[in-house]
Amino acid sequence: MNIEFSTEEYEKLMALVYLGEWMVNGYKVGDEHEYGYREIKEKVLSQAEKFGITKFKENKGNDAYTKVENGMFFGTNVMDYVDDYKEESFWEQLRISLAARDFVEKYNEKAIEQMSKDEYLEKLDVLEEACSEEFCEHGVDRLRIVPEPK
Repeated sequence: MNIEFSTEEYEKLMALVYLGEWMVNGYKVGDEHEYGYREIKEKVLSQAEKFGITKFKENKGNDAYTKVENGMFFGTNVMDYVDDYKEESFWEQLRISLAARDFVEKYNEKAIEQMSKDEYLEKLDVLEEACSEEFCEHGVDRLRIVPEPK
């Protein structure tokens, strides 16, 4: 297979490959790494010189290599994309989880089973929206773990 890229497209491909490998292996240690992803990343990054990108030569003593390993690409830290993703997904997962919990508390199992799909989604959406408004206004400041009475 042969695919042609402009230098700009190749730079974006480098960032995507780096981010993809990071998503697969970034949280794993030692032998837990998924085999093959790091090797593909290295293969893609190794083609940089063909695109006139010499500052990313893989020389462990080179500052450019350190920048690659830390997610720096051409003045952009691709880890900022990871941080943005983590921030957005945190709020989304929290909103969805709390709304689902509140939905089950608000409506009993029998009532939920009798709801049409549209009614179910509409009522769940109301609870999700309430969570969104709460988080926009107060963040996590008013969230508490309430211990069960003894």
